[in-house]
Amino acid sequence: MSCLPKWIFKIIYFRVLRVYPNMGERSSKSGYLGSVTIPPIGKLGDQDNYWTWRILIRSYLEALGLWAGNFPREGPQAKFILLSTVEIWILKREYEHFNCKQIYQDLEKRFSVPRPKSATTL
Repeated sequence: MSCLPKWIFKIIYFRVLRVYPNMGERSSKSGYLGSVTIPPIGKLGDQDNYWTWRILIRSYLEALGLWAGNFPREGPQAKFILLSTVEIWILKREYEHFNCKQIYQDLEKRFSVPRPKSATTL
C-alpha cells in the first residue's frame, strides 16, 4: 500500500492529474467537437513536406467532418487545426481575418510545387 492516506491520494489524483491530461492539447470549451485535439501531423514548414501535410490535414479534417469538396469547412475548429499544423514563420498576419478556404488556398499557392510534365508530352 501507499504511505499516503487514501483521501490525500484522491485529492492529488483528481485535482492535479485529471486537470492537466495533455498539457494544453485540448480546448477547455465544449463545442461542436467537445474538445479539439491537435493531430500528430508534421507541421508545414517548406515545399518539401507540403504534399505530406496536405494529405494528412485533409484526411484528419475529413474524419472530423470538417472538410467539404476541396477545402476545409468554415468554422473555428477547422481554422484552429489548420493554423496549429503550420510552422510559426509560415503564418501571416492576414490569416487572422482570412477564412479557412482563403488560408488553405494561400498555403497551396505558396508551397505547392508544380507537377513535372511527363516525358510523353515533350
